Amino acid sequence: MLAWCGYELGKHLLNTYTLIARPGDYEYASKVRIDKLEREVDAITNRLSTLLGIDQARARVYLALAGYLHDVGKALSMYQANLGAYCGGKSRSPGLFGHELASMWVAYRVYQAINNGSIKKLEPFLVGVLTHHIGRQSIDGYLVRWFTNLYITRADMPSIEALLRPLAGLVGLDVEYTMAWLEQDLDRLAKLEINNMVRDLYNSGLAMFGELVAYIIGLADAIDHQVHGTGITNPVVNAFIA
Repeated sequence: MLAWCGYELGKHLLNTYTLIARPGDYEYASKVRIDKLEREVDAITNRLSTLLGIDQARARVYLALAGYLHDVGKALSMYQANLGAYCGGKSRSPGLFGHELASMWVAYRVYQAINNGSIKKLEPFLVGVLTHHIGRQSIDGYLVRWFTNLYITRADMPSIEALLRPLAGLVGLDVEYTMAWLEQDLDRLAKLEINNMVRDLYNSGLAMFGELVAYIIGLADAIDHQVHGTGITNPVVNAFIA
């Protein structure tokens, strides 16, 4: 599975997680201004801890988990086919629009699994996954296009499960429990379930803090891409490259 041309998806997710959870353990730490990144992550972690009334250690884990899950939606076969065609020079577009919605769906069930069935006060992490590419823009303008471009089938489940497996060791995720929820969503029409999830998130009153999470996800995501020379660059990231 690809995250981008020539870059494996599972590796990118783990690297993004590491850049947030333990920046010094990043495989290319010598190429990153770890001290500067650590200050950014600490600032957001402390802010989320205060806003959500959770301890800093848990806020850091949930923030890093959002980093891991931000691109898990790319595992869907439709996105892998589109990306493969683009990287092979057969398409002018990578065709990845909507993967954020699939990522949020998986993240919703992952957070539910590690938080004893409740998503209370975890909404900012989910909104951060959903909006890591759109920043402060209104989500309403994206929903129709997201849903139009989103197709999920049972054939996609093994790929998603494979990407979730490392989380058993990282955050104690019960992968079978999580996959059971995802399978149930497919039985109940996944798009309808996902639409309900999005509406619940934005009706919670905590959605506004999702931009804090989206910022850190976007930063770690872009650093990893830039270090690996995938061609995806962000001027903000230059300040974090050694």
